[in-house]
Amino acid sequence: KGETDILFIRKATEPNKPYYTMEIRKGNIIQTRGKNNAAPTKEIESFIEDFKKEKLERGRARNKVAISA
Repeated sequence: KGETDILFIRKATEPNKPYYTMEIRKGNIIQTRGKNNAAPTKEIESFIEDFKKEKLERGRARNKVAISA
């Protein structure tokens, strides 16, 4: 139904090696987990914040429609 998007975060230097998985639902990050259900490191938390700003929040701003009365 397209209700949830699953993104795979991989290092550019190791594009074929799993690193972290991110679940996004309705434009919000639900969870990000690594191998053995590991919590995000500081490096990944920084990536997540950048991702939110560049992809999620920017996308919402583009999708808004101005209504003039």
